[in-house]
Amino acid sequence: MAGLPEHFVVFGRKIPRTPKSLTRSLTQFSPAFGDVSHLEHYRPAYKQKNLADRAYLNRIGCLISIVIVTLGIPLDYVVYPEQFVQFVQFAFLRVAEVAFLMAMYCITTLPSVKPYLFRKRR
Repeated sequence: MAGLPEHFVVFGRKIPRTPKSLTRSLTQFSPAFGDVSHLEHYRPAYKQKNLADRAYLNRIGCLISIVIVTLGIPLDYVVYPEQFVQFVQFAFLRVAEVAFLMAMYCITTLPSVKPYLFRKRR
């Protein structure tokens, strides 16, 4: 079996398989990619916006999960009315899951907790 190529060809240009730096490899397409230091002042605003977006999406995900799991309780009974004992057991599991999701929603919406939960780890 042949080894992997040392470079890729994109639009007639050879791009090394493992470039030394992304900036240097992008510079061959446009000189504007050579110096990205002018973008550094956007980094704090981007991090703050990213934090807000992730917290918002977490809240939406929790709320959707709470609604879907709660709607599953009557659905279990409608679909399987003859298995009432199992229905009660699954209903308790679903209620416990909804309680967990509600606790997670409440904890993650606290302003003092958000910076620690929705940050990228290095």
